[in-house]
Amino acid sequence: MNGEHPNPENHISLRDYVERMVRARIDGVNGRIDAVEKRNDERAEYMEKAVHTGHSVLADRLQSMNDLRAQMRDQQATYITQAEYHAAHEALMKALELHKEQSTKELGDLRITSAIITTKASMGSVLVAYGISLVGLALALANYMSK
Repeated sequence: MNGEHPNPENHISLRDYVERMVRARIDGVNGRIDAVEKRNDERAEYMEKAVHTGHSVLADRLQSMNDLRAQMRDQQATYITQAEYHAAHEALMKALELHKEQSTKELGDLRITSAIITTKASMGSVLVAYGISLVGLALALANYMSK
């Protein structure tokens, strides 16, 4: 073997071989870089969607909290303070006590009136008594005259 390659048509120089090998490696690395970049782009897109979705959910939640605050503020406007409550309650208690006193007095008056009415004879019973008396008087006169 004198330094010549036995099959010259398949012969390739060392430089060409190294260049092909380097180019193949570079192509392989570039392919992997492209795949990594594609995955990174997909991840960035997913993260962007997640952030957008999270933002929407958070905005909706904050809006519902603001609505609840507004509703509570409207509700609070209808409440009265303790001082107002105590003043109104005290006035009601005084009115109740006055009504109780008046009711007690009126009840006493009604009892007295009831006692007076029950002790008095009714007009019907008086007429019956007069009738019986007249019949008795008539019988007594008739008996006296018949003797």
